[in-house]
Amino acid sequence: MIDQSTIDRILAVAQIEEVVADYVSLTKRGANYMGLCPFHSEKTPSFVVSPSKGICKCFGCGKGGNAVNFIMQIEQLSYFEALRFLAKRYNITIEEKKLSAQEIAQRNERESMLAVNEFADQYFQSTLTSHEEGRAVGLSYFVERGFSEVTMKKFHLGFCPSDKKSFHEAALSKGFQKEYLLKTGLCYEKEQTQTLVDNFWGRVIFPIMSVSGQVLGFGARVLDSRTKGVQMKYKNSAESSLFVKRNELYGIYQAKQAIGKEDRVFLVEGYTDVISMHQAGIENVVASSGTSLTTGQISLMRRYTKNVTVLYDGDAAGIKASERGIDLLLQEGMNVQLVVMPNGEDPDSFAKKNNGNEFIDYLRENSVDFLVFKTKTLLAEAESDPVKKSEVVINILNTIAKISDEIKRSVYVKECSVLLGFQEKELRQRLSQIIEENERFRIQQEQAKLRQEEFRRQQNIENVEQQKQEKTEEPTPSESEKSTIQQQAQIQLNNRLFYYECELLKQAMRWGAVEIFGDKENVDKRQNVTVAEWIYAQLNESGLRFQNEIYNTFLAVILEYVSKQENKIPFPSKLETEEEKKSFDEKQVVLERLMNCHSDQAIASLANSLSAEKYSLTKEQRKQYGHDVEHIREKIPRSVNELKKCFLEQQCDEIMEKLSQNLSEAEKSLLMQELQEKRRLLRFFAKCCGDKVINGKYFNL
Repeated sequence: MIDQSTIDRILAVAQIEEVVADYVSLTKRGANYMGLCPFHSEKTPSFVVSPSKGICKCFGCGKGGNAVNFIMQIEQLSYFEALRFLAKRYNITIEEKKLSAQEIAQRNERESMLAVNEFADQYFQSTLTSHEEGRAVGLSYFVERGFSEVTMKKFHLGFCPSDKKSFHEAALSKGFQKEYLLKTGLCYEKEQTQTLVDNFWGRVIFPIMSVSGQVLGFGARVLDSRTKGVQMKYKNSAESSLFVKRNELYGIYQAKQAIGKEDRVFLVEGYTDVISMHQAGIENVVASSGTSLTTGQISLMRRYTKNVTVLYDGDAAGIKASERGIDLLLQEGMNVQLVVMPNGEDPDSFAKKNNGNEFIDYLRENSVDFLVFKTKTLLAEAESDPVKKSEVVINILNTIAKISDEIKRSVYVKECSVLLGFQEKELRQRLSQIIEENERFRIQQEQAKLRQEEFRRQQNIENVEQQKQEKTEEPTPSESEKSTIQQQAQIQLNNRLFYYECELLKQAMRWGAVEIFGDKENVDKRQNVTVAEWIYAQLNESGLRFQNEIYNTFLAVILEYVSKQENKIPFPSKLETEEEKKSFDEKQVVLERLMNCHSDQAIASLANSLSAEKYSLTKEQRKQYGHDVEHIREKIPRSVNELKKCFLEQQCDEIMEKLSQNLSEAEKSLLMQELQEKRRLLRFFAKCCGDKVINGKYFNL
């Protein structure tokens, strides 16, 4: 275990903007940073990093937190694994028992697989230079390809001996379990003899790393001495919970900083293309490793840039085969350019024949917009055939329709109208038809998917209910379905309750220690209450509690903190200078930081989700509207009243549900009296909240 003092040191040193910048290209926006979320696919940045609060937050998918939470989510690590990860990044020594190889293998599956891959990576690298066959076959091959020693180390290039057993014998001797040798795809087992065989025997090795440098899998290339390397066969690590090839890009770890710096990524096909371009000085390059381009790989690139240049070997058939990937890039909001290499050349061979500056000049001079290139290429093939030319128009418009940005589509239509020789108006009309057809098709697919899910859900309900009836007397399916319908009817109201509860907790955490409301009968004694205490008193007075118990615990923790006099912050009489504002902000943010780093992970996680703000006031806006704290005496009571109104609506729904049942006249009369009182309160709180229209659902009976 890691002692608390070391944890505190890690949390203090780990700067959220530095940690996130290893994975996301960030742009400064006022006091915060923004970038594309690394957890879901998006085209407009909604991922905010707040250095002052030490947290990050995506306003699209909701993920985020402090530096530890971020690493836990993006690297799929446990809490203590994430702490060790950050400690290693910031060179912080953790005093704990050194784990043996056997103990490492007994950890959870992901950690064990990572440990096996790490060992394999080191073994293959060592074999390349220290093993006789490694030097004779593997090292000589890489040297022939022109790779320097520095380059080989940079990409962890290696070799696996051809005796089919050297690697797994070495791994087993170090205590690694057979289970993980199989799960990582480093070995396979013969069915008849159940003996292990090295999967990559006799091959040179290309490790595939995550953006943080962890080895997720391997690519391996066989070198047949009888054909002097002409016949090449590739193998990759098996797909697993650790390695999903469609979500990885070869070279992303080595390229990420250069991609962010250059604001462009070059996309190539193979391992050696990436390595040769790096050696030539072009480091912002990655490879799809022979797979068709996927949304997962595009999302990985888009973390760092929206500009991609695809390099092709000059084979027209290859370009046509890759059109789907290009369409996908456009659909995902990327700006796509294309460079066709000279005939007979690929990026690897071209890099060997030209120095870095010459390669860069070639890329700059020959980079063209993909749609323009595609239009010219297809028109050249169509020549003067009107039928083929009409097919070209539809082909181009289908590609333009994949672009989500309307302005981009408009620009491309205008440019292509000149190239195609058609009026812009005609192209726009046909494009609109294609977009409508695509949208109808998409909706049909979604509806079909929903129907399938509903069918499966109904089958599951029937199966579950049948099993229940076989065992005990349980509610009938109709009763179960009725309960489900009643629950669904509450979704909208519950969402509003959830929203207002979160808003109130957010304010309690941000301003909880600030004294704002005084006791009118004891003004001279200055017995003021803090924001947190006032919120609790208001809820308690109405007999209300948060629906989620963790919310009640969260508020209780805040109340415990503000109960100490030294933690309370007097309401500022004025905040005129920047120094006064800064001093106040430093005091009030203490509570928020404490909640974000709370020892209870449930509380810390809730604090993280509540902390980040999408927008911050600029200096000019603060001059115009004043400091945020100057508005909380109006804002917080309004939020409390909104929540009370929501709870009242929920109570009205419950009463109305009872009224729909078979009741006696006396029971109905009592319920109607209760409903009348709730209505009166609803009108009052609606007025307090500034509602001009009151929901007639509770009044038109």
